[in-house]
Amino acid sequence: MVYLNERMNRIKDLRWQIGTGLPDNVSSNLSHGERAFFTKYSENLNEYMREVDLNLTLDLEPPKHHKIQVRCLEDRGELFTRDGSVDLRRNTVHLMWREEAQPLIREGVLEQLDDDGC
Repeated sequence: MVYLNERMNRIKDLRWQIGTGLPDNVSSNLSHGERAFFTKYSENLNEYMREVDLNLTLDLEPPKHHKIQVRCLEDRGELFTRDGSVDLRRNTVHLMWREEAQPLIREGVLEQLDDDGC
């Protein structure tokens, strides 16, 4: 039982670390039941985040500040945010809400400049 519980906890950790899609090299090391557990756990987590209207997977540790300073790494054009529009041009610096900037940071469009935020 301890072994199975440890495997289950590691599968839950995978969802928080890598998101909804399992890489092939990880998926091939899981049994059919473990892959089904990952899928169901992911669905339940997504449903909960929709209900509370909060993306819990943005930061694994609670952020100190809600806004962060970011630099644009490529021309992306105009982005509409809750504070208005932002023109994302290469090498421009912006102060953005963390939850709006985080997906663009993951894509490589933005980089975070500070850890302190505002």
